[in-house]
Amino acid sequence: SLLTTKDGKPFTRLSLATHHAWKGDNQERHETTDWHQITVWGAQAERCVEYLSVGALVFIEGYLSSYKVDKDDQNQERRVAITAHRVNFLARPASQTVANSAS
Repeated sequence: SLLTTKDGKPFTRLSLATHHAWKGDNQERHETTDWHQITVWGAQAERCVEYLSVGALVFIEGYLSSYKVDKDDQNQERRVAITAHRVNFLARPASQTVANSAS
């Protein structure tokens, strides 16, 4: 959803998944998925809200920023997020597009 700051500047927040698979020393397959929080500002945020949907492929350029969040137990948690400079929408490979449209 499109949000705005007190000053009226539009932004949105995205969650991006990165997946990594590898084989361990004993040839056992391992997989992990990490989730990254991304903030997009201005006209790019408006385009993301309008055109992106769950599972869309994107290329994001930006920088890391860290911040602290107060937790219920009176402690603080440090988090790292990505602030996007550029968001490029990517097309799915033809083989995935055909497979997805058939289901």
